[in-house]
Amino acid sequence: MSTSVIEILKGFITPNLLNGVGSAIGIPGDVAGRGLTDLVGQYLGALVQQSGDRDAMAHVAELANSVSRDTSGINDIKGLLAGGIPSTMAVLAGNRLMGSLFGVWQASTVHKTAGALGIGPVASSSLFNLAAPLVLSAISKRLGGGALTGAALTALIGQEKGAMMSGLSSLAANIVSPVKAAAPAAVAPAAVAAAAPVAAAAVKAATRTAAPAAAAAPAYAGRDNGLFTSFLWLLLPLAFIGWLAWQKLNEPPAEPPAPAAAAEPAAAPAAAPAPAAAARSEPAAGFTRIGLAGGTDIDAATDGVESKIIAFINDPGAVIDKTVWFNFDRLTFETGSTSLTTESKAQIDNIVAILNAYPAVKIKIGGYTDNVGDPQANLDLSGNRATKVMQAIVAGGIAADRVEAEGYGDQFPVADNATEEGRAQNRRTSVSIRAK
Repeated sequence: MSTSVIEILKGFITPNLLNGVGSAIGIPGDVAGRGLTDLVGQYLGALVQQSGDRDAMAHVAELANSVSRDTSGINDIKGLLAGGIPSTMAVLAGNRLMGSLFGVWQASTVHKTAGALGIGPVASSSLFNLAAPLVLSAISKRLGGGALTGAALTALIGQEKGAMMSGLSSLAANIVSPVKAAAPAAVAPAAVAAAAPVAAAAVKAATRTAAPAAAAAPAYAGRDNGLFTSFLWLLLPLAFIGWLAWQKLNEPPAEPPAPAAAAEPAAAPAAAPAPAAAARSEPAAGFTRIGLAGGTDIDAATDGVESKIIAFINDPGAVIDKTVWFNFDRLTFETGSTSLTTESKAQIDNIVAILNAYPAVKIKIGGYTDNVGDPQANLDLSGNRATKVMQAIVAGGIAADRVEAEGYGDQFPVADNATEEGRAQNRRTSVSIRAK
């Protein structure tokens, strides 16, 4: 099938769908269109960013397969609801995709979208939920609806990442203009360009090379494809799910403890960074307010990685040295996974704030493991985890050319792998200043 993912999305997201969606969640159809353009772009950008992560691609492929296999599916939501069960694999897969791609950034993405569109968080969360099964369905349809593998998804993204970036502007025009014509009561226009660049930036930041793709005629343009009724019904459970998610995401977080950089059990090697002369990560002490250049400040531990980085940056006698690394002390991963824990967000946000305050600074993230298990698997895990940290920093608004990442596996241990304590110290993630 030659039709691209973007063209399939154009066929899915019709004026009828958007006006119905807007009516269901209480916003104008063109606002729903701008929101979906932005969120679809962010999903596609996240997929491009993570296309090198085999585990992540395999997970997304399985989610797309679950949408394709769902016999009640997105095309029979109304019939399913008649049976009193307001959930389908499309809904569940979409929610899992959100957690997989956005992780700790999900709440801030929902909030930013709500602010940009001038809508409430529940409506924004509903759009967020709707965008996920749309993208999964488009991927499944693009590959003919058959069983999708992680390798096939990676290949597809490699082929279409240029088209994804160049096609977002046309997707915005395709969505917003017809909706405004079809819904005279809609609010006064906010420029279509307000949506497209934001969405395109998510993809552009993820790819260094973006060859414009030739635009194919939309294979489904002008047809509802049965999705209007389906997604209108889908939004009923999604609105409720969105409200629950918003409440959960905005619960005041417990103050994160100050663990050692290697906070995981020995059974699961954690991402570990490049070695430092004194690379052992000690528990961070009491927190304090630290001033940054430009008048901003952050809350960080007095002996935490943020304090050490700032001291290094401000010390005129500290020269750039690739062997000097600072260990993260509040950054951890889910056991045996490349997914950052929610508690890690505070430290990543601080690193983003530091990089914003010192625009000349460039950094490298290093990942390390202990020597338990297969060396190649450890190397892959450490690289994927370092990359996840890099992606989280870039997602916070830092230019991609200011952050790099590398995994070193079980090389350069800083302690004895024969003991549990030593293995815990060797499982770490670190940061090195490469320019200031």
